[in-house]
Amino acid sequence: MRSRGALVGVAVVAALLGGCRADESSAHPLTWHRLDTPGAVRVTALASGSPLLVAGQVGTGDAAQPRLWQLTGNDWLPVPLHPVTYYGARAALVRVAAHGGHLVALGRAVGGAHGNPRFSTWSGPSSGVGETAQAFELFGGPRAIGLNGLAAGADQDVVVGSWAPGTAPAGVTVWTGDGATYQRRDTEAGLRSSASDQTSASAIAARGPGFVVAGTTTHLGGGRITLHATAFWTTARGAPWRRELLPSSGSEGGDSSALGVACAAVVCTVAGVDDGRLAIWRVADDGRAERVDLGRHAPRLSSSDVVVSVAADGDSAWVLAAGQLLRLRDGDVQAFGAPSGTGVALATSGSLLFAVTSNGEMQAATAP
Repeated sequence: MRSRGALVGVAVVAALLGGCRADESSAHPLTWHRLDTPGAVRVTALASGSPLLVAGQVGTGDAAQPRLWQLTGNDWLPVPLHPVTYYGARAALVRVAAHGGHLVALGRAVGGAHGNPRFSTWSGPSSGVGETAQAFELFGGPRAIGLNGLAAGADQDVVVGSWAPGTAPAGVTVWTGDGATYQRRDTEAGLRSSASDQTSASAIAARGPGFVVAGTTTHLGGGRITLHATAFWTTARGAPWRRELLPSSGSEGGDSSALGVACAAVVCTVAGVDDGRLAIWRVADDGRAERVDLGRHAPRLSSSDVVVSVAADGDSAWVLAAGQLLRLRDGDVQAFGAPSGTGVALATSGSLLFAVTSNGEMQAATAP
């Protein structure tokens, strides 16, 4: 069993039916600086903590290679990577997570006759992270839908995505393991779909020995299709998964989806969209959820490809969406100047905020 030291924070990203840039006239100023990554690497993922985990990729095609660092202050400490498969050696590390000194990553490369994603898993200490080869049809094959998140907990690592088991509609599935070996669990009652309620996942975060997944339940009935933002959660290894429909705006016909999550201590912050606007919920350790009143800080999300990112530290949660950066602390919601460009990842490390933009650049700011 690994150390049960607290995980400072997890950053998660999810694509969303999005919209326009929010009015920043009332935002507190925040100065963002572009960071020069070693070797002009395209940054692909972040994981909050001290040190910060930064994943990237160099090269393209057959010349592509993954990279991983621990960043403390201005010091970039490379983490040696040891691939063992053709696709692992060319993967982009699209998710990274840590618990204490245990590092895990999820790699993705495209290949094969049909150009499908080939996922790779990675695990190890900062002195060296090795690829842990898995059977292709553990994550891939004709029943695969996609993978959306990775989290490292006190007793296990969990990958979340969607899978079509063949005996029921495609729904939320978790793969649990120790970073070296994983088992697919596609029949969990609290996760799986039914004929009338189909589940999907967007992101996952560790909370103590348990986990929280941000996702959506699509209800088919009454002559219409309704989307409900949902938190799926479990309290410990081997404990059952449960689901909680998150409070909606109450607008008739309004759909909602939960798309990002980060946890600090026992409270998790979930962000997504409700009735076409940014929505944020707080989920307690017993699954009870409350909606955060964003007031004027709820931008409309109405076009496409807007990213929602969430990061949490000891006393704050940060949400980046539609060009607006919000901080939730002590019951207050404040807006701050967002990084330039389209943010696709957000993380915290001590007093610093880090963001990654859609072109693979990385920016940093000192949190007030």
